[in-house]
Order: sequence, then C-alpha cells, then structure tokens
Amino acid sequence: MLIWPNNNATQAIVLNGTITAGNKVNVLVNNTQLPGSPNIGQELVTSTVTSGQSLNQVASNFATAINNDTNLKAINVTAIAYNNTVYITSGSGFSTTYTAYASSGATITAIIPNNISATSYRFNNVNEMVAIGGNLTTGNNVNLKGKTNTAIINANTTSSTINIFSPNSTDTTYTVSKSSALSKVLSLGNNNNGNVNILVSGYATNGDDLAITLFNSNFPGGEVQIGYTVISDSEPLTDMATGLINAININLAIILR
Repeated sequence: MLIWPNNNATQAIVLNGTITAGNKVNVLVNNTQLPGSPNIGQELVTSTVTSGQSLNQVASNFATAINNDTNLKAINVTAIAYNNTVYITSGSGFSTTYTAYASSGATITAIIPNNISATSYRFNNVNEMVAIGGNLTTGNNVNLKGKTNTAIINANTTSSTINIFSPNSTDTTYTVSKSSALSKVLSLGNNNNGNVNILVSGYATNGDDLAITLFNSNFPGGEVQIGYTVISDSEPLTDMATGLINAININLAIILR
C-alpha cells in the first residue's frame, strides 16, 4: 500500500453569529494557477444568506458555491460542510491559501481559526464515514481515551529528527528510502521495542520523495509505505520532517481505525 499526502491541507472556515437576510460570506482563494478574479492568481466565491436559514444551511450553501466555481474546479479545490463549518481542500500542485470574511456590517461571521487543525473521521460498523470535523486550537490540551487490539503508532518531531512511537508493539520494524541518492539522507536509528528515531539530512530538491515503510502484523498485508514529496528547493529539513510525520499520523489513523 502506497500513500502520498496532499501538500495542501484541509482548511476550516467557521461560521458564527446570527442570520440576517442579505448578508454575504466570502472566501478569497489564492493560487498561481487561477486566471484572476478579482486579481490574477485569485478567485472570490460569495454566498448570500437568506431569511430563515440556520448557520448549518448557510455553510452547506457556501460549500456548494465553492464546488460550483468553474475556476476552482479546474485546480481541484473542493469543499464540504459539516454543521456550521466549511472544510475546503486544494488538490492543486501549487500552494493554495484562503481568506474568509463576511460582508461589511453583517451579523454573521466567517473566520479561519488561527489553529493547528486535526480532522476527525467517524465510521459506522459497515465502514461508511458518518461524520467529519474537529479542530485543535494552539495551546489547548486534548485527551484521547480508547481501547484497541491493533498497533498504536504515532510520530512527532524535534528539529529534523522524526520520533516514531509504537507502545505495546514489539513487532513493528521500519525501512526508509528516498528518490534521490545525493540530495537527502534518511538515517534510521536503533529500533527499541517499536520506537525509533529517523534523521532527515542533506538539502532540498523539489519533487524528491521521502518514504518510510512500516512492518507490523496488524497492517493490511503486513506493511504500509507512507511518503512525502518535497515541495521546493528551499524547503527546510524541519518542514520535510514535519510533512512526513503528518503523513504517518494521518494515514495510520485511517489504516488502524
């Protein structure tokens, strides 16, 4: 199984306030591939609030407006609504950023939280996704509690070193690889009962792939390979490490759910 993450992470736009007919919620999308409205490299999408709507309905209409925009479709920008929040994702190979706001004097607000986003997915007993949503605000604590009979693996970083933790799992092993022999090195440390450090060193080359293969009997087929693609020649080693860590945590959360 080979999994490559999207370099443009999902962004949340949260709607709050009260409903007033005629108010507008807007998102300005910035991407160099956009032809330009109002300016080159930008696309503005607006949705108008109507009388009797709930915040959830406004969010649903806002997501529909984003998905119906022809220029955004061309760069694979999509949106979904869950409760009063719109989740917008770019499948473009170029950096995509967003600015959200409501019309002047509006009683409704449209805000992109200044946070670290963590999206949770819930599935029913026939593996259908039944809910999506959740944000972690910087500085807040989140407590997770549960039971599992599968390997629990997570990763974090300090500097350009990746730390992978596999508690209560002595049968997790790892290999690392990269697409270029010269530009980067992934150095695998000693495996201590499933816990290991990986050092990212060398220099960036746009388009290079970093990959780690994890072997554990709880994985489908006994192994999973997770990768990260370098996005520019100037990307810091710490960003590469963080990109690979995010790929590990997101994809293992799905595989081991």
